[in-house]
Amino acid sequence: MTRQTVSWIQHAEVVVTVDIELNELAAWAAKSAYVRALVGTDATSADVMQVQRLLESNGHVRDALIRLWVTSRATENG
Repeated sequence: MTRQTVSWIQHAEVVVTVDIELNELAAWAAKSAYVRALVGTDATSADVMQVQRLLESNGHVRDALIRLWVTSRATENG
């Protein structure tokens, strides 16, 4: 067997419009452990209320979690 190496640069732009309530997104993010919280010096899964506050105050995090949610839904539905 011979070793093969391939490489490429790929750019894709994806635009989606979804209907999702922030509380639904917060519950999904907390359950999936995508968001962590500090409790003392330990990192643990954030609870729904912590995620909800984060979504309301940080648009970048909200957009990132929506992208993760959309991607997870797309891979579930194959």
